[in-house]
Amino acid sequence: MSEQLKEGYKKTEVGIIPNDWTPKTYGELFHFLTTSSFSRDQLSQEGDVRCVHYGDIHTKYHQFIDFQNGFNSFIDLENGKKYPFIKDGDIIMADASEDYSGIGKSVEVKNLGDKLAISGLHTFLLRDKNGDFVDGFKAYIHSMTPVKKSMDRLATGLKVYGVSKANLKTVLVPVPPKPEQKAIAAALSDVDTLIANLDKLIAKKKAIKQGAMQRLLKSPAQGGQRLPGFEGEWEQKLIGDFARVVAGGTPSTLIQEYWNGDIPWMNSGELNLKFVCDVENRISESGLKFSSTQLVPANCVLIGLAGQGKTRGTAAINLIPLCTNQSIAAIIPNDSYVSLFLYYFMDLQYHELRKLSTGDGGRGGLNLTIIRNVLVPFPTNLNEQQAIATTLFDMDKEIESLEIKKSKYLRIKQGMMQELLTGKTRLV
Repeated sequence: MSEQLKEGYKKTEVGIIPNDWTPKTYGELFHFLTTSSFSRDQLSQEGDVRCVHYGDIHTKYHQFIDFQNGFNSFIDLENGKKYPFIKDGDIIMADASEDYSGIGKSVEVKNLGDKLAISGLHTFLLRDKNGDFVDGFKAYIHSMTPVKKSMDRLATGLKVYGVSKANLKTVLVPVPPKPEQKAIAAALSDVDTLIANLDKLIAKKKAIKQGAMQRLLKSPAQGGQRLPGFEGEWEQKLIGDFARVVAGGTPSTLIQEYWNGDIPWMNSGELNLKFVCDVENRISESGLKFSSTQLVPANCVLIGLAGQGKTRGTAAINLIPLCTNQSIAAIIPNDSYVSLFLYYFMDLQYHELRKLSTGDGGRGGLNLTIIRNVLVPFPTNLNEQQAIATTLFDMDKEIESLEIKKSKYLRIKQGMMQELLTGKTRLV
């Protein structure tokens, strides 16, 4: 039995699309222009010609690369002029990705003006060949379901994935009429603007919080700022002089009865949660008894001990009792200090802790002795410690609420793209 098509729609190689949408290949739609191969080390922070590196497409930009917002990767004019200069409306696509979600990630160029720029290492530079698109719509082509599916299917590689130029030219794009492109671009651009504004606000709030930490967690004698209404002495103590520091362990994964019990067990990757309310894994009473892990109380300051990535030196605080693996140090709370104050101090010490890491070139790790010998300045008045911690915590809650709001807008945008870029919902 043949599939019943909704009136006004047709079945094509890219699926069911509106009758007035036309499937065309990347090869039919775009000129593929020459790109440079300058490595990150060959670029500088100032110069005559901007150079868009594929890593920036993955990490800095979403649908658009807006040259009005500043740029910090340059090549000299002598080398830059050997390549075609980018124009507003061009698409720059990363031709390499470390994961499938980034395969074929593209950005549309805008607000270039009279600035000179070239497309860099591991990129494709695409220019509208026949005027099939309006500016602002090309940014969303990569998000079209049939386009993304084709790219994922054609991608090759083991650790790094990519689509060859020859294969990319065969990928079909369902092209809406220009009036509909314009309406879709305007609708999605409105949401993008909301998200971009939230990104700026979140960055501003984080910078304000960082500044507050640097002022409030430093003693007045060292130039720190005091909250109104407090006076009295600050003192400095080694962590080992006022708290107990322990490391965890991992029950044998070969013994099934040690796992899937009722006791939360935290791995070092979960330090990035910062305020730990729950963790993924559970161990049993036997797992706790027959391993080196320990059940630590709530409100321990937790520090990542090992790893070459970002985890080493990361601070968190557990809001529930739990066990940890051997790559986490737990500073056990007591009545002599406020744990949340210590958490913020240790969070501020992230880069210093990484410098203290043992091993060749700091690539080894932290250990309990290093943690115990960290010198902490704090007011002797516990109420002042609590007031400082509460001030910083309130800032964190404000940032969290903004990030939740951003996540909501991202979900709204994803739903809009699913409707508008498939033609399920028509704006014209």
